Amino acid sequence: LFPEWEKDMTLGDAMKASAIPVYQDLARRIGLELMSKEVKRVGYGNADIGTQVDNFWLVGPLKITPQQEAQFAYKLA
Repeated sequence: LFPEWEKDMTLGDAMKASAIPVYQDLARRIGLELMSKEVKRVGYGNADIGTQVDNFWLVGPLKITPQQEAQFAYKLA
């Protein structure tokens, strides 16, 4: 899809390139149960990741408003 994704990269590089395949691999390694638990624990949006651990943030039931996202980012800072 994107030539910049077709190389080895660090997580930082992946974030800069928005390399979805890297995020998907990481999500699969984390696993559905732990990912669901942690998304709920940190209170991210509606915290519903559904049953697909490797694409819930793209096409799944996870929803977050701009206000919720700003509040979440503020908590991280």
